[in-house]
Amino acid sequence: MHCGALHFAEEKTRGNSFNDCCHHGKVVDLNIPEQDFPEGLRDFSVSFASLNPLRYRYPSKRGPYCFRIYGQVYHKLNVALNPELDEDPAYGQIFIVDTAEAMRAMIKANAGVDPELLRTVYEVIRRGNPFAEAYMMMKEEECLELERARLENREPTEIKLLFETGKQLDRRLGYNVPRANEVAAVYVPGADGEVPDAKVVVRQRGKELKILNSADAMVTPMTYPLFYPSGTLGWHPELKQSNSTRRVTRLQYVCYSIAIRKEFNPILYGGKLFQQYCVDEYVKIEGDRMRWIRMNQKKICAEAYKNIDNMMMLRAQELGLPLGRKVILPPSVTNSPRYVEKHFQDAMAIVRRWPEILDNLFHDQTPSDRPDLVVRVFYLKVKAVMQQIVKLKIFGSVIAWMYPVENQGRGLPHIHLLLTLSEEDKLLTSEDVENRGISARIPERDSELYDLVKRFMIHGPCGSLNPNSPCMEEILENGKRIRKCSKGYPKAFQEKTLVSENGLTLYARPDDDRKIEVLVSGNRVELDNRWVVPHNPYLLKVFRCHINLEKVNSISSVKYLHKYVHKPPDRARLELETRNDHDEVKEFIDARYVCPQEAVWRILELPMYDRSVIPCVIPMYDTRAEMVNSTIKRSEFWRIAKKYKLSRNMRALETEQEFAKDLIEIGNGNWNDENDSITLPSECISYGDLAEEIFANSIDTENFEEMANSAILAPKNIDVSEINSRVLGMLPGKEILYTSIDHAEDENRQRVNEYLDEYLYALRPNGFSVHELRLKKHAIVMLIRNLNIEKGLCNGTRMRVEEMNANLIVCRILTGDKAGQTAYIPRITLCCSEEYPFDLHRHQFPLVLAFAMTINKAQGQTLERVGIDLRNEVFGHGQLYVALSRARSWNMIKVKLDYSNSDRKIKNVVYKEILDERD
Repeated sequence: MHCGALHFAEEKTRGNSFNDCCHHGKVVDLNIPEQDFPEGLRDFSVSFASLNPLRYRYPSKRGPYCFRIYGQVYHKLNVALNPELDEDPAYGQIFIVDTAEAMRAMIKANAGVDPELLRTVYEVIRRGNPFAEAYMMMKEEECLELERARLENREPTEIKLLFETGKQLDRRLGYNVPRANEVAAVYVPGADGEVPDAKVVVRQRGKELKILNSADAMVTPMTYPLFYPSGTLGWHPELKQSNSTRRVTRLQYVCYSIAIRKEFNPILYGGKLFQQYCVDEYVKIEGDRMRWIRMNQKKICAEAYKNIDNMMMLRAQELGLPLGRKVILPPSVTNSPRYVEKHFQDAMAIVRRWPEILDNLFHDQTPSDRPDLVVRVFYLKVKAVMQQIVKLKIFGSVIAWMYPVENQGRGLPHIHLLLTLSEEDKLLTSEDVENRGISARIPERDSELYDLVKRFMIHGPCGSLNPNSPCMEEILENGKRIRKCSKGYPKAFQEKTLVSENGLTLYARPDDDRKIEVLVSGNRVELDNRWVVPHNPYLLKVFRCHINLEKVNSISSVKYLHKYVHKPPDRARLELETRNDHDEVKEFIDARYVCPQEAVWRILELPMYDRSVIPCVIPMYDTRAEMVNSTIKRSEFWRIAKKYKLSRNMRALETEQEFAKDLIEIGNGNWNDENDSITLPSECISYGDLAEEIFANSIDTENFEEMANSAILAPKNIDVSEINSRVLGMLPGKEILYTSIDHAEDENRQRVNEYLDEYLYALRPNGFSVHELRLKKHAIVMLIRNLNIEKGLCNGTRMRVEEMNANLIVCRILTGDKAGQTAYIPRITLCCSEEYPFDLHRHQFPLVLAFAMTINKAQGQTLERVGIDLRNEVFGHGQLYVALSRARSWNMIKVKLDYSNSDRKIKNVVYKEILDERD
């Protein structure tokens, strides 16, 4: 929609807009190079790189190639112009020797590569790359200086090549392709020997490798000359978003660079080099986050971790060391120890052969060449699996679920999904297990399922049939060390499925004549039911991949989901014993592995963990009849109440009486069809970005009065929050973040310290402010507590922010009889003692953004322009009537429907029995 990137239809996140390419139009027109480059491996690119790239090589074993790094990554520049006498020229040095010598060195380093191909690329980069030209400039100057020194009968002066890095270079060039004299300069020092300051200086001789800052714009083109043959600058901190003063983040830049478009993109053809690029760029993104965390310990409230202070003091006393520095890693960092703990408190498959991947590969590519396709398709498959299980209820009603995303040793993604079924649908008996689809048997030989089980659901084989299988481990048994399968295969024969009293399940594996023939080390071997991995035949047929399904019966299943996530290395622990520091950032970086699929997953901001939200709702009424009988019209008092009726719609315009009649018909359910749906008029349907349609004009023209009389309504809070964040981003001006101060207390009003601060921050009981309140001047907000009824400061009052201070926000009231008056809103302490096993106290401004609000909160409001987000349908009696009646005519309303809704039909929940007259 914005940048021409190609997507799967299911990847839409907002109307016809996508997030994982240009972030809904924020990042467009980046100068991603479009020059043809030779096919080959990452080693081929190394020959032309000015920087010393990542040198990790995955062991040559069976399976797809996977580039992977461990620990910290550095980008180093060879700062010697000439190679040592006993060394071949490398990196930038190949551009200062003659072509024959350069070709000899490159052919030696790239055995098996076509020499003519090497020569062609060498000439292209030599002629058009500013970094190569910079080395050649220095060599020419060196030759001239040697000749001058010979004529003047003196020693030649050392010549230096100075690369310009940092903000000055970034600001001057922006997106443009640089020239050699813009990125570097050759200096011949004068009598005093001084040259201008520079971060990177190339000398004539030496063995030093200079570490470059990953934020320098020249790091990426110097590391990947095949992707940037013209030396186009990479990301740098001064890049600005399209039509905005906001900066482009490194993550947004990389998302844009790896998006699939109709134009040629060399990065996507890089194969193994593409894998390196993804890992390298993600490590830079993560490095930026780690630096921010290290420099902002106060903002993440590191001082609140008193238990670590106590531990460090005890260690200092034991080891006789001074008290070291504490650096805390918050739970927002995926796979950090607190991340695992947080998700524990909250509480698939190899994809290479999927047609969605194979059909979208470029010519002569394999799935391992395209980690971007692998993770995008895998994520859509996960969503499809959840659709089958949760929405279609193939196992019954699911009341809770959770899963983390993990990557195998070679980088392939998979999930471990834990489901909790409702009481009536739990698998309690052997018949439940078999009838509801957990099988560990070989199917009929001539069936489609037989081929799928043979392809995806046979373990190993291992044991005596294949002693070198990866699942084999050495154990001590009866005093002897033997090798056995860590998964317990082959299983014992079992005639019928058996569920024991404690819930342990043994699946039926009868000793029958059904066999599957496989090849093991060139020999044909027959396997029986003992080798079948438990699975669901329906899911196996639908998704055609390995999906292991097991019945579990203990809380240890939750621990299993996270047991692989964080394993601190011995090296980090040894360092802590010799230095009394507690640096969780360094420990995290030193202990990590990063592979291409995980890197792309994180770059595209896909969730590493997901779970169901279990609402704690007290059922007041069991049936619709009970709900109707609880209304005031069914009360005994209704008979004696005096009733008044409006003779006309006070909100509708005089010229829009037809609109008023339509509202009455909708409110009474007279437009409803047999499915309780109505068809909306075509003129009120929004086909674009709803936030843009409602607010863009008033924001662009700075008509804040018009903006105050506009709002977007939605049935659910989650949609309201998304829209509010979107509109706040559209509003010009500086954004101010106000964070709350939270703590928990027990029934004796004593502070409880066992809950993570981050856990408390995430809680949002009804009527509470959020932990992080983001505001701008002129933002529309709503009061969520009664502060002073006489002054119009009631729960639900809409206001516009006029001034923001640390502990006081000045607003102008927009609704009620006090509209136009100034209000002063202080921070207050809110307390919730009903929803949790502790009292939650939060000190924060009692405000929420109100560009958008729930339909229920909008009752009583009259607006000039109304947007209604019905991607999620209404669910309560009269909600649709309330939403539509906030406006004064059909042309003041814009309704956003789900993109799959082409007939304009929406749900209209009306309990007609409530509307029946009762005297």
